[in-house]
Amino acid sequence: MDRWGKALAPLVVIVALLGGVVAPNVALAAEEFVLTFPHSDPDTKFLSEYGVSKPDGRIHRGVDLFAKRGSEVVAGADGFVQKVQRGSRAGLYVVLTHTDGYETWYLHLGSFAEGIEVGDPVAAGDVIGYVGSTGNAAGTSPHTHFEIHDNGRPIDPYPFLRASFERWVLSQQIEAGETPFR
Repeated sequence: MDRWGKALAPLVVIVALLGGVVAPNVALAAEEFVLTFPHSDPDTKFLSEYGVSKPDGRIHRGVDLFAKRGSEVVAGADGFVQKVQRGSRAGLYVVLTHTDGYETWYLHLGSFAEGIEVGDPVAAGDVIGYVGSTGNAAGTSPHTHFEIHDNGRPIDPYPFLRASFERWVLSQQIEAGETPFR
């Protein structure tokens, strides 16, 4: 390491630490954790709504992915099943653990994938459940409330979802021969 590297190394550490405290949802986070789009329905609709206040004072900690009832919900990355539960607000939900302290949460499922159990390994794209509107989403349009947690803290999943959706759509176009890419 040259003299500038030695001199700047402590500053880089301080900036990284401050960035994690001051702005935990910076765009660089999307490069650290590569997500597979968690729905198999290409007509899924979603928008950035992370951090929006709800009428009861809670903060929305995820993004809702609206799709046809019964559409497959898939694992967003390789990992392990941490929870397969029913909650009063969350309805039927699954939590997966991944590398480097990441977790993905899938709430309001209509049903679980057959045989899914706590401790099971999953690969990105494996079916873990089906779109529904259980819990406090009863009576709403079918959707999956999707969250990403980094070392126990919820982070904005929108940049990850957008990037994974764009990759997925492009791969479908390439496969169908609808782009000049091969």
